[in-house]
Amino acid sequence: MRSILAVALLCAFAISANATWKPEFSEHSLAIKLWFSEAKVNEAAHHRPGADSIRWKSCCETSDRFKTKFHVAKGSGADEWFYCAVASVDTCPADQWKLIPDDVIHHEGIVPPPGHENEDPVAFAQLRTEGILFIFPAVGGEPTCFWPPESGG
Repeated sequence: MRSILAVALLCAFAISANATWKPEFSEHSLAIKLWFSEAKVNEAAHHRPGADSIRWKSCCETSDRFKTKFHVAKGSGADEWFYCAVASVDTCPADQWKLIPDDVIHHEGIVPPPGHENEDPVAFAQLRTEGILFIFPAVGGEPTCFWPPESGG
């Protein structure tokens, strides 16, 4: 019964994320797959003025995870988060730091979905350390969802 449920969930995830599905995703635990499939765009991002509004619900639906470096500017007001627009570099060129819009930042933690709390603790710890950024490539690399790294960037 569990294997049937797992296959059904994998198929549902593959269908809903077919624009960004990669073969290596099949190697992840069910808890990780469920977390990514259930990650939603913040409601505030749906209410941007004009064409900048994000119209889909799922972070994975049309966006890809973008692994990069993050930086937080702690000023007198709210924190401002930036990402390096160049992936996999040791040092980000100054002109490649891009602002992450406030309305895509998730302040809840990265935790396993209900019923999977004890699955894959190492992978979830790694995601919390790295932070997660989803980018929608068709809009020139526009961030759509972001969970800041727990280390603060």
